[in-house]
Amino acid sequence: MSPARDLPPLTRPDGRTLTLCEVGPADAPVAAIYLHGTGSSRLEVAPYAVAADTHDVRIVAWSRPRHGASTAQEGRRLSDVVDDARAVIEAVGADRPAAIGLSGGGSHTIALAALAPELISRAVTVNAGAPAEPEILAQMPTQMARTIDLAATKPGLFGLLASIMQSRNPLLRKLAQRQLEPEDKAVGADPVVGPLFEASAAEGAQQKGAWLEEARMLWAQPWGFPIDHFDVPVHAFAGAKDPFRPFALALERAGATFHEFPGGHISGFTPEVMDEVVRTAVAPTLSTD
Repeated sequence: MSPARDLPPLTRPDGRTLTLCEVGPADAPVAAIYLHGTGSSRLEVAPYAVAADTHDVRIVAWSRPRHGASTAQEGRRLSDVVDDARAVIEAVGADRPAAIGLSGGGSHTIALAALAPELISRAVTVNAGAPAEPEILAQMPTQMARTIDLAATKPGLFGLLASIMQSRNPLLRKLAQRQLEPEDKAVGADPVVGPLFEASAAEGAQQKGAWLEEARMLWAQPWGFPIDHFDVPVHAFAGAKDPFRPFALALERAGATFHEFPGGHISGFTPEVMDEVVRTAVAPTLSTD
């Protein structure tokens, strides 16, 4: 059974619905919001339950538009996360929580730090998805950089590749798993975290095309805001072999605190890393932070 607890769905003024859940002690303060990876769902926060209990805080997550049971949002842009985050924060009674985000959720967390620093106390990203900026792509592994570039230059081909990448065909999944770093494989094989991760991915895929729609939003158009400085503390966690690591280093040059851990894109779900992410998110803000 998942340790994540359902929260009442949130209805937005335009009629859209956002589905929410939380982990951590039910009577603890809401210290952080969690933004899941592209194509995943709110349930991705479930593996963080142990860390939330350890640090005695609640972490609230929601499924972004078209992910899981959350309603699609026509013409969505990265900056639209601000209004949804504000609504979630108000609904759960949080006071400037930290924002934690993985992969594409990390991209959205950076948007909150850049566009709405009054909403959050700090941003903590884990293998944050990079924008399609030439100087960052040039430092990324060639295959990933070319895939991202296709979103803008050849959207049809990108869609075909995306359908292959997101396929649940057993053979294709086995081939993809062979390319994972040992630490990433260990996450999938973990008897507790592995099933939780799979449940989140399954819920995130309920509406066909959620990953493709958001990936195009992140990579086929400019983000529309500067990422060369931030008015709240930013902590960028990155796997040593994650393809998005160059973006984390770019965030460090913009003033973020850089944290590195072993493995690739999903190895941030090891217990040690999740505990450090939550500890960083809820630590008292220092003048040197």
